[in-house]
Amino acid sequence: MCVFNAEQSNEISENDYGTILFWNFLELEISFPPHTRLGEELIAYVIMRNNLEERLKYNIDLLAHSIYNNGQKYRDLYHCRQIVEIEPSTEIWTRLELQPKQYIRKLATFATVEFQAFVTELDDGKLVAFKIEKVSLENPKMKLTWYLSEDGSALNINAIFKNPLDVTLTNCKLKISGTRMHTRQEYEYQCSNERNVKT
Repeated sequence: MCVFNAEQSNEISENDYGTILFWNFLELEISFPPHTRLGEELIAYVIMRNNLEERLKYNIDLLAHSIYNNGQKYRDLYHCRQIVEIEPSTEIWTRLELQPKQYIRKLATFATVEFQAFVTELDDGKLVAFKIEKVSLENPKMKLTWYLSEDGSALNINAIFKNPLDVTLTNCKLKISGTRMHTRQEYEYQCSNERNVKT
């Protein structure tokens, strides 16, 4: 269930991004933290601001789904509907959280998720406001470090990579090449979680 709060969240900082859709009396915003990586918790904030001097009461539907690169919907990830009341000249917000197990097997090629918010009248369902925002998940980072052996005859490389999936990756390859190397070296390994691969 999506629960709206009447106070500004300390977690919503100036670094969050998202655009605001303005009506004469209502502002609707969807924003995300600056960086969201594949395999981590996916967070979105939905904010409503009442610019009138009277209380507003509406239905709101919050949805999330993965999309293809052309914007076409791929798989549904989340849907919540509830009635919200906004006091005069105030703001309410909610934080949506999707765990990796909720979305990671439902992503299309470019790992993009679209969030939607629709505000409608209670009696006839007439659309009052809507907002749509997309977020593309960043690939997990790989950390590479290297050092020479004491006699300078060997180059040691450490590769650290966290597998975001709950299955073992079986086609992982580390390729090393250089201008003075006669042959390119290739190393294969499996990755079930965080691995420190030494070559």
